[in-house]
Amino acid sequence: MRKDGLSGRKGNAILDTTTIVVLLVIFAIISVIGRFVLNDINTDVQADGDMSAGAKAALGNVNTNYPTAMDAAIILAFVLLWIFALVASFLIDTHPAMMAVAIILMIFLVLISATLANTYEDIVTDEGIAGPTYFPLTTFLMKHLVQYFIVVCGSVMIVLYGKSKAGE
Repeated sequence: MRKDGLSGRKGNAILDTTTIVVLLVIFAIISVIGRFVLNDINTDVQADGDMSAGAKAALGNVNTNYPTAMDAAIILAFVLLWIFALVASFLIDTHPAMMAVAIILMIFLVLISATLANTYEDIVTDEGIAGPTYFPLTTFLMKHLVQYFIVVCGSVMIVLYGKSKAGE
């Protein structure tokens, strides 16, 4: 334990940025599939004569607003996860010699982000799901995920390895 109360563990820029991209893609896929499922449930409820008009109206309203809300939530999640990674990177001490290893590993992670973006596109472009129609912001983010991931990785590495070592 150091004098300032921090444990002195070394940072892991690779894990921080990988967590961002994996969580983002999983959240996006679940949101798009959730819209598909909610739409099927809404169709069944609207056709059911035993359901009250209030229940039908409430579910219809949720079904209408779900894509817009989840599309914005995915963008918000991306921004918040990026901020979290930057803050976490700032709070961790790392030796600058590890930057070379981090750069090499980041190259592999960029390839993984391309694979995840392609997986998202394969899932949401299915005829029955029609994800790009209902989730335009998410689709744009996923189409440019590699570029955004490079920016996230670069900013995390700048914060992680560019900190001033004043007082040492």
